[in-house]
Amino acid sequence: MITTAQYAVDGTAIKLVSKSETPKMVTIHSKTVGDLFINGTNAVTSSTGLLVDKATGPFTCEIGANDELWAIAGVGTQTVTVMVITL
Repeated sequence: MITTAQYAVDGTAIKLVSKSETPKMVTIHSKTVGDLFINGTNAVTSSTGLLVDKATGPFTCEIGANDELWAIAGVGTQTVTVMVITL
């Protein structure tokens, strides 16, 4: 199953991918210039998160069963699109 969504990500952590019983392939693309950080918990910060750089294009990763993916913007608000493929 494939789903897509768009989020406005600012300085408050937002959940991009929820837990489920099956692993997922996730592609994230920031449509806005600026820093976007991702992590597996809502405690994501610019210090603890992985930088997803708009300049390098979409970021793809596999999320394990029962894992979540959260994001926070470094500055301002980022428009982020997410595609999730259930494996």
